[in-house]
Amino acid sequence: MKNINNKIEDNTNYYVTKQNLLFTILSIIKEKGNVYGYEIMLDINKTMCCRLPSGGLYGVLSVLEDCNMIVSFGEHQFNRRRKYFKITQKGEEYLLKLQNSMSTLLRNFAKGSEIKCVYA
Repeated sequence: MKNINNKIEDNTNYYVTKQNLLFTILSIIKEKGNVYGYEIMLDINKTMCCRLPSGGLYGVLSVLEDCNMIVSFGEHQFNRRRKYFKITQKGEEYLLKLQNSMSTLLRNFAKGSEIKCVYA
């Protein structure tokens, strides 16, 4: 019987939560200012040690834009039109909320507090 810890370690790169992804995308956009989608995708692949397909990224960016957390604008560069993204005030507030939530979770985990799991 294979050890469960080995199984989990073998598959850790596949477990990416929605909140981690939103946190990472908003953090990249805030840190870099005006950034285009492909650059975000490269940073996600490095930061999260996973490969995010471009269709997945642009779907999340579209939702963030619909929720007024980011804005997009186009610029011509090297004879190509690029779509850039910038974080809004609402996006910065949500990013801070995610940071606080993650910090609380980590503090409670470090204290040995009971952490309840909710399955959707």
